[in-house]
Amino acid sequence: MKPFAYTWTHFKCRDEWEKLRTQGNKYFGLFTTKTLALYFAHGKIREEEAWNELMRILNTDATRESKRSQAFNYYELIYAMRDPELQKKEPCFRGNEGIEAKTFNFEPYNLKAKPDGLTKTHVIEIKCPVGKLPNDIAVNYRLQLLVEMACHDKRKAYFYQHYDPSGWYYLFKYLRDQYYALDKLKPNDIVYRPWFNCEYCMLVIFQRVEKVLWAHDRGDGSTFLVQKFWDYCQQEENLPKPDPTLKGEEAKHAWEDHRSTAIYLISQTTEKKLVKHGFTGWQARCIMDALTTGTDIKIGKVVSCSNETIRVLWDGERIRHDAITSVYDKNTGAFEQTVDFRTYRRGIVDILNNMNYQISGREDKEWVTWVQDLKHDHLGHLPPKPMQKNSLHEVELTETRFQCLMSLLKNFLTDLKNGTYPFDKNGSGYALSEALKDLMKVKLLPIEPKTVTRKKRKYNFLDEWDQLNSVIS
Repeated sequence: MKPFAYTWTHFKCRDEWEKLRTQGNKYFGLFTTKTLALYFAHGKIREEEAWNELMRILNTDATRESKRSQAFNYYELIYAMRDPELQKKEPCFRGNEGIEAKTFNFEPYNLKAKPDGLTKTHVIEIKCPVGKLPNDIAVNYRLQLLVEMACHDKRKAYFYQHYDPSGWYYLFKYLRDQYYALDKLKPNDIVYRPWFNCEYCMLVIFQRVEKVLWAHDRGDGSTFLVQKFWDYCQQEENLPKPDPTLKGEEAKHAWEDHRSTAIYLISQTTEKKLVKHGFTGWQARCIMDALTTGTDIKIGKVVSCSNETIRVLWDGERIRHDAITSVYDKNTGAFEQTVDFRTYRRGIVDILNNMNYQISGREDKEWVTWVQDLKHDHLGHLPPKPMQKNSLHEVELTETRFQCLMSLLKNFLTDLKNGTYPFDKNGSGYALSEALKDLMKVKLLPIEPKTVTRKKRKYNFLDEWDQLNSVIS
C-alpha cells in the first residue's frame, strides 16, 4: 500500500503484481529468509506475553482469537534456541477457543478477517516489532484494522505494539560468539550468511563490479578488467554479459532471466578463484566487496569444519552426499558450500552492520561505541540490552469516514480485478493510502510501567533441539 518513487523496487512490484493478476491462486508471494526467520518468528513467539501485558493494561473483558496447538516450525526453533529464556519453555504454541474469522460481503471481493482479539466495542490488533518501537501506525496496518472493523462490525480498535529487544539482541550475541569460536563449530550447528532480498536486482550488483573495475583500469576508458570479469562469469557458470543495446529498466528486466545463475555464481566466487583467473589480490578483494549481498540472510547447517574452513548446507535438506562438489537445487535454493573462516567472519560483520540500521533511535554512548567498533571489525563487546517498550493506540472511525474508506477500498479492489495497476500517483492504491492516513483518528494512550518477574526453569529446550538434529542427521 505504500506509495513510492519509480525505483527497481517499484519495477519488481509491477512485475510481481502481473504474476498475481495472471496466475491468480497459483501465485504465492515470496518472503525473505530474514522475514521468515526473524520477523515472523519473533512476532509469533512474543505475542503471548504481549497479549498478557495488554490485558493488564486494558483491565477489561476481551476474547482472544481461536488458535490450534502446534509445535514451533524450523525457523521458530532456531529463534528459540538463541534465547536463554525461551530455552526453558516448551517449543510450541498453545491452542485456545475464541473468536473465528468473519466475512464481510463486499464488491468485487468479499473481505475476511480474524483480529487478535475483540472487546464489546473494539477490535484488537497486536504487533511485536523487532528493531524498534514505531511511533505511529503504518499504512498497511491501518488497512488491516479497517478490514477487521468491517468484518466484525466495529468502529474502534486497539493497536498494541510490544517491543522486546531479545529478537535482535540474541542474534547479535549468537553471531558474536561464533565470530571468536569458529573452530568450535560442530555438525548441525546453525550458521548465517548475508544474502539477497528476493526483489534485489542482479544487474545492479554486476554493474557495481564494472564500476569498480573501470576505476582499476588505466583511466583511459579501457575495459580490459571488465571484460576479464565477464570472461570469468562465462567460464565459471556460462553467465552471459548483459545486452549493451538495452538500457535502464529494460536492461534490468531482460537480465533477470539469468537471476538464478547470477546468484549461484556469487555464492561460489572467492578471492582465490578470481586470483587464479588473473586478477591481483587487491582487485579480487574489491570485486568481492562489490558483490554485495543485500539485506537478507541465509541460514545453514554445518556439515563439517576443519582447516580454517566450514562446509555448510544452506537453506534446505541434504541433496547430495558429495563432500567436494557444490550442488545447487534451483527449486529450493539449497546448496552446499565450503567457506573459509575469513569470509564467514566478514559475513557476520555485514549482517550486524545491516541490522544496526534497522535498530534506530539509539543514541547512548555504548551504542555509538558499538557501531564505531563494528566498522573496524572489532566485536569485543555487545551494546547493552535495552528495556522492553510498548505503545497502545486507539483508532476510531465515524460512520461517514468508514464508508468513505470502504468506497476507496472498493475502487482499489476493482482496479486489481480489472487488471489496472493501482499504485501510480493518481491510482486507487495511492488514494486509499492517503485516505487511511488522513481519515483515521488515532490517539496514543498512556501506559503504566510494570515490575518484571522471572519464572523458574521447567523445560530444557536444548535437549529437544539435540534430539531433533539427531533425527535429521
